[in-house]
Amino acid sequence: MKQVLPGVLAVALMLGTGQVRAADPTLAEIRAQQLELHEKLAQGDASLAALSATERAQLQAAQERVFGILEGHSDADRLHPAQRTQLTNELERINALVQGDDRNRLVCKREKRTGSQRYVRVCKTVAERELELQNSQRLWDRTNVCNGGVGCSN
Repeated sequence: MKQVLPGVLAVALMLGTGQVRAADPTLAEIRAQQLELHEKLAQGDASLAALSATERAQLQAAQERVFGILEGHSDADRLHPAQRTQLTNELERINALVQGDDRNRLVCKREKRTGSQRYVRVCKTVAERELELQNSQRLWDRTNVCNGGVGCSN
């Protein structure tokens, strides 16, 4: 199954950082790659046989979003930063579905830093985001423990 999308991860990483190098795929190549995957999915290609009906539906929905973003654009530099972030996330979602590995899927968000009006792109894997959530929950739980019975109600 790993043979299906050899360049999607590289494309997603390229779009995630905003860096374009001569060897990076163009939007036309991404479109062609997604059309090829769409055709393989429609034909019931053996490399995609492990996908459940739900995963197939998720894959098709992600591809529709990719095609929507690519529509009318021929150059990644012409995409709005929010579109570039969404395209990165959709390509990562497709790659995770095909590879069967969601925890290593990269998720990018555009965030404003405190004290700034500029947006920055913050990309982390699903596993990293889950770990941060667990750590913050542990910290919250630890700070809410009663201190020696003072202020505690039973």
